[in-house]
Amino acid sequence: MNFVPLYVIVIFIPAIVGEEYQQCKPWMSIEEKLKQTVLKVNCTHTTTCTGMSCHLEDYGYEVHSGIHMNPCENPSCLEFEVDVPKLNINQWKRKFYHGDSFSLNNNVGGKFEIQKENETFILSLTLEFHSNGLPSSLIHLLPTVLPDFQYPVFHNVVFPLPSCIKHPNASTPFPSSTAIAAKSIPVTSVPLIQSPLLSKTAVLQESSNCSIRNSSCPEYELCQQTDKSKPAGICVCVPHYVRDKSGNCIYKPPFNTTTETPGGHSHHDTTSNTSLFLTAIIVPIVMLIIIGGVLFGFVRFRVCQRIRRRLRVQVYEHVLLGQDDEIEDDSSNPIA
Repeated sequence: MNFVPLYVIVIFIPAIVGEEYQQCKPWMSIEEKLKQTVLKVNCTHTTTCTGMSCHLEDYGYEVHSGIHMNPCENPSCLEFEVDVPKLNINQWKRKFYHGDSFSLNNNVGGKFEIQKENETFILSLTLEFHSNGLPSSLIHLLPTVLPDFQYPVFHNVVFPLPSCIKHPNASTPFPSSTAIAAKSIPVTSVPLIQSPLLSKTAVLQESSNCSIRNSSCPEYELCQQTDKSKPAGICVCVPHYVRDKSGNCIYKPPFNTTTETPGGHSHHDTTSNTSLFLTAIIVPIVMLIIIGGVLFGFVRFRVCQRIRRRLRVQVYEHVLLGQDDEIEDDSSNPIA
């Protein structure tokens, strides 16, 4: 009788450990990728695997931040807190719902995306930086920072939902919160910087339908969400790839000399082609002139000089030999 409880416990241990691992796996993945970035941010997930806390102390700044997921609330929300004393951001903390924006100060803010689909919880966090009055020393925190840009910290990370909200209406989209007075940052169309947590950042192009829950897109493509309240999206080409006529994403260098006319016809840069053509003609001509000059000098001052010297020697030898013959002829005659 005493072995029955132990037997039951042994049976349920793998299920408990497996569920805990699946819940912690997304946070562990984010932690590892943040450590591999230039900043080497140190993050640790909570024991309940519902959030993590991060610490960064570099470039003269000490940054403490944390994020906590509350999927069991109705509607689900996130708690986000930041502490950067040097920027006068002291224990800043807010609770956010789907689509809510936030502002840490006049230059730094962000936006959360919170979605549900079946038994998963999908999170996205994008930071937004603005150049109006941004301290120059803050630029060193992110070496790839450009004025006015969006920085995706993590994008469409899928978390398993805890058992408390695994019910049929869990996939019902929830509205954005209006009770929280979160200051929204007016964001214009700004460049999207590659996130250290993303292997690919999409360039929107229409293609086949997909879901952000699983990667069902072909090679060199990823799923881009079209509606913030739904996980469905379309497959798009990754950066530096464009869709050809056959529908496949092919590599296209970021700098291309081909331009497109208003009529839709493309032509190459004639200036660069002309320069290449002139270079291909002028360089060989100059080389031939130089080689010809060297050969002319060699022949003129070396070969010809030796030939002239040789001719002079032959003439002198002939003259001397002629004198010897005359002397011999004179000596053969008797002296009168």
